[in-house]
Amino acid sequence: MAISASIIYGNDIFVDLFSAIVLIMICFTAFKFSKLRKRKEYSYLITSLLLLAISFIFKIFTHFSVYLTTSDIIITKNVIFWMLLIHRVLSLIAFYLLYLVFAQKKQSLITIFFLYLLLIIGYVTNTIYYVFHITTFVIMILIIERMYKSFRKHHHKKTKFMIITFTALAISQLLFTFTNRNPLIYGTAEFIQFIGYLLLLLTFKVIKDGTKRKNRHSP
Repeated sequence: MAISASIIYGNDIFVDLFSAIVLIMICFTAFKFSKLRKRKEYSYLITSLLLLAISFIFKIFTHFSVYLTTSDIIITKNVIFWMLLIHRVLSLIAFYLLYLVFAQKKQSLITIFFLYLLLIIGYVTNTIYYVFHITTFVIMILIIERMYKSFRKHHHKKTKFMIITFTALAISQLLFTFTNRNPLIYGTAEFIQFIGYLLLLLTFKVIKDGTKRKNRHSP
């Protein structure tokens, strides 16, 4: 049975809204967790999650503006362009900061260069949309690779859960590159992305509760 594109493209706002809410909840959970274990990496983590949540808000506004433009209300293309650009640039920077959380070596000059490169890529993706999703997918793979090395070394269950979570997010980004072919692919990518963020929230809650119990029983 064929699925109407209007059904998927109309309801994606609600999926993105729930994703933004989940990301904000993850921010609060990560902030509470950072109080239990004070490390510099957690500042990168909280900043990246906050940027992701803000980027989703701009994505929601972008989609809302597109749907209004196709109805009786006309939104200028410049407004849509800048909201979409801000969404993609913030997303790329956020995912790169997530990568820095798991990277063993952090060099300021390399970080500045990559941030500049991400700004350029973010601008280009407004005309070639799949470049954004391919770039995000590559960053996800780099994050998963770092996690896998850590898992092989320490065999922590929390790392295994994080690998599953980011694998789901990577799959969603890969699917997004083919959304111009079938609206069902877009809907599937949106759903998998939401599940990925939901798994991330559950993982952080499990880690936070485990750390609380550990601190409670420690002398």
